[in-house]
Amino acid sequence: MLSNLKNILKTGMDSVAFKEKEQAQLIEAVTLHQQGKMQEARVLYQELVELNPKNAEALHLLGVVTAQSKQFESAADLIAGAIAINPDNPAFYVNRGNALKELKQFVMALACYDKALSLQGDIPEAYYSRAIVQKELKQLDAALASYENAIGLKPDYAEAYYGKAIVLHELSKTDAAMSSYDQAISIHPAYAEAYFGRGSLLLAQQQLEAALVSYSQAIDANRDFALAYLSRGHVLHLLGRLEVALIDCNKAIQLNPGLSGAYYCRGQVQCALEQFDAAVTSFDMAIASKPEAHEAYFNRGNALKRLGKLEDALTSYDNAVFINPEFAEAYYNRGNILNELGRMEEAVASYDEAVRIRPDFSQAFFNRGSLLEALGRFEPALSSFDRAIQINPGLLEAQQGRERVLQTLTA
Repeated sequence: MLSNLKNILKTGMDSVAFKEKEQAQLIEAVTLHQQGKMQEARVLYQELVELNPKNAEALHLLGVVTAQSKQFESAADLIAGAIAINPDNPAFYVNRGNALKELKQFVMALACYDKALSLQGDIPEAYYSRAIVQKELKQLDAALASYENAIGLKPDYAEAYYGKAIVLHELSKTDAAMSSYDQAISIHPAYAEAYFGRGSLLLAQQQLEAALVSYSQAIDANRDFALAYLSRGHVLHLLGRLEVALIDCNKAIQLNPGLSGAYYCRGQVQCALEQFDAAVTSFDMAIASKPEAHEAYFNRGNALKRLGKLEDALTSYDNAVFINPEFAEAYYNRGNILNELGRMEEAVASYDEAVRIRPDFSQAFFNRGSLLEALGRFEPALSSFDRAIQINPGLLEAQQGRERVLQTLTA
C-alpha cells in the first residue's frame, strides 16, 4: 500500500527549501500522479531528478511511480537513493519496504517498516505492511500485534481486520478469526476477499452450508472472483450437488484458465458423475498447469482404473509417488493395480510403503496379508492380518484371512 501522496509532498516540503520552479513542477507531477497519469508524472519526476540529483522527494516519488508500474527492483533502488539524501523521512522507508515486500525480500522490508515506525510511530499503513511481512516470516504473534496497532490507529481499517483474521486462523483462534472477518465486512460490506476468507474458515470447520453462503457473498461482491467460484464448487461437490458444482468449476476456469485447482475440482466432480473420460482430461489440464500436482496424478489414476486402463493408471500412481514419496494412498492404489496386473511381489512392496507411511492403514495391511498368503509366505501374512485386526477389529475379511493362514500353519 503506497502512502498518501499529498502527505509525502507536505513532509518533503517541510524538510527541504525547494526552488520555486522545482516546487511548481513537483506539485504538477504529484497532481498528475494522483490523477492516475503515471507516465506523464514519471517524466516530470525524472526531469526533476536530472535537474537536481539531490531532490530526495522527486527521487522518492519516481520510485513510487516505478513501483506502481511493477518495476519493484528499480523502485527499491530509487527510494534507497532518496533515503541516502534524507534519512529522516518515514514515508521513504514505508514505500521502500513495500517494494522489497513485492520482491519477497521480507527481512529487508521488515527493517524498513521498523525504521519508519521508529521515526514516526503513528503510521497505520506501516504497521499493516509490517504485519504482512511478519506473517510471511512466520512471526505470527508479532504480525497479530502489528495488525492490532494498525487498527488502534485507524479503527475503520478493513484490510487490517482481514489480515488479522488470516493470522488468527493460522494460530487456530477460530472464533476470533471469524469475528475479525465479520468486522472487516461490517466496515466494507462489499469486501469479497473477507467473505472468501470467512467461507474458508467455515469450510475448515465442516460448516458446509454456511461456507456456501459466504462463498456466494464473495461472488456477489466480485463476479470475476475465480477462486470463490472454485471454492464454492468444491463445497457443492462435498454436498453432493454435482451439476451446479460443475458449473462453478467451469466458471472458475473461464475466469482463470491457468487455475490448476479448478481443473482438479472439475475432475473430481466428473468422477462423481462417472464421466471418467472427461475427468482424465480435466486432471491432464490440472497437471499441465501445475506439474507438481501429485493429487491430480492420483485422481487421474483412479479415473483411468475405472476405465480399465490399468497400465496408464499405474503410470499416474508412479508419478504421484515420485512427486510425493510419502503419499500412502497412492502406494496403496498402486499396489492394487500391480496385483490386478499379476505383479504380486511389486504389489507387496507397494503395500509395504503404504503401511510404512501410515502405520494405521488397516486395508493396506489386509491386502498385503492376502498377497503374502497367495505367495505362500504364511508367517508374514499372519502378521499382516493381525496388524489389520489390531487397527480395525471389525475388519471381517482380515479375521477370515487370519483363520485360513492359521489352519494352513497348523495342518
